[in-house]
Amino acid sequence: MARSATSFFQAPQGPALGQNSAQEASQATIDATMAHIEQVKLLILGMDQRLQSREEKLNKTIEKAETEGMKFEGMRKDVMAAKS
Repeated sequence: MARSATSFFQAPQGPALGQNSAQEASQATIDATMAHIEQVKLLILGMDQRLQSREEKLNKTIEKAETEGMKFEGMRKDVMAAKS
């Protein structure tokens, strides 16, 4: 089959082989993107879980410090009353 001069500059017209290949490449890109999104989602969930754990630990530490502060404040008042 002879081709004209302009046909050399056009994409070959064949059965949808090029389309299938492009669709497969596009689907592979979509799959890779979805896998990456899932990894980022899991990373964020893990970070959130660690943050909650740290927050709970910090709240316990604050509660303990406040309790000890009240205890020492009471002791200070007792010492001041004993000095008088």
